[in-house]
Amino acid sequence: MKTHQHTQLQAALRNHLDKQHITHFVTLNTNMNMSAATAKTKVQHYLSDIRARIFRRNCQHYEWTAWAFLEFTTAGQPHWHLLVQCPANRQQWFNKAAQRLWTKQARFGTVDVQQVSHTPKRVNEYATKLLNRPDAWDAFVVDSIYPKNEIQLNNPPKMQ
Repeated sequence: MKTHQHTQLQAALRNHLDKQHITHFVTLNTNMNMSAATAKTKVQHYLSDIRARIFRRNCQHYEWTAWAFLEFTTAGQPHWHLLVQCPANRQQWFNKAAQRLWTKQARFGTVDVQQVSHTPKRVNEYATKLLNRPDAWDAFVVDSIYPKNEIQLNNPPKMQ
């Protein structure tokens, strides 16, 4: 159910995303039934695995952020829309590794990776379309790393 408070939060996040340099729009399909909590754990592990591999050498010069938004197919299977900010020198690797790393989490999972040359408002609006509902915020994941200051926000505070 939509709430006014969550609609305001959705608008604020869209405003924030409009100012980011998103490099990829990714859809992760699980192709299997699971709870939202299980799906969230899987995407957190996926993002952690990517971050560890991208920055295995030296993370002092790179920035990585992924915003993950959970939805369910008409068959009731979870899938994710990710907006990703990936370092320029690791984008080719990300394009190749995204599928392989997702199938470690969702054995029958599929991935669609689209590079974004600029961040169209339409992409942000599409990815965040369900964030006006409280349950969507419970599943929302942000995974970030910034130079010399690793920040992980896998569990944003719950709304009261």
